[in-house]
Amino acid sequence: MEARPTIDCYASSIMVSDGKTTAREAEHLVDHGYRAIKIKVGQEPEVDARRVHHVREIVGDDVRLMVDVNCNYDLTGATAFIRLIADANISWVEEPVMPDDLPAYRRLAKSFPTIPLAAGESEFTTAGFREFCNDRILAVFQPDVARAGGITGMLRIAYLAHAYNIPIAPHVGACTGICAAASIQLSAALPNFSIYEHMYLPHGLQEVFAEPRPTPVKGVISVPTGPGLGLEVDRNKIDNLTVG
Repeated sequence: MEARPTIDCYASSIMVSDGKTTAREAEHLVDHGYRAIKIKVGQEPEVDARRVHHVREIVGDDVRLMVDVNCNYDLTGATAFIRLIADANISWVEEPVMPDDLPAYRRLAKSFPTIPLAAGESEFTTAGFREFCNDRILAVFQPDVARAGGITGMLRIAYLAHAYNIPIAPHVGACTGICAAASIQLSAALPNFSIYEHMYLPHGLQEVFAEPRPTPVKGVISVPTGPGLGLEVDRNKIDNLTVG
């Protein structure tokens, strides 16, 4: 397939806070054109669920909403939380339990077949991802190019997922600009790409290029077309970030 000239993205991530603050931030992101948003949860199931429902009420039904637990629940907590948000039209629940707790993932996938589970930032090998394929535990794979063997490792994982009709939504997080640029190029090329994680709050490690980093317009990023990763690294900016 030809590489995509543009990729869809979601705003990541609204951090844990009270419900009103979370909802205001979500509304702000929607006003700036995002059509998909991820919020952090992982306190108490009831508290988190109220925040999720408050955000859904504010942004409406046309905005995709993801929630990221960051492994902060055990099976009991994750079960309670997912049950409470089952009617909130959630695109995925990310890392609801510890990444190596496959029995818990299996239980959640079986208990909530209509609630997509996502994970992968804490998995580093193709063999590890294969475990999630066997029982179709995950609805979305989220490998991280900086942790999963670089571009070659990401391609192996993506093609494994493709064989099982599992989409890829690359994890980006608070990575360097180089890793983000690699993730954009991979997103443009993978046949089973789903959506890109755009960190809407800038930080210094991402601003390492001669030109501004790609930013979305109405939830869409234009893929850079320069050589390599599409952007030219500014060595002076790299030096300014170097310690010692």
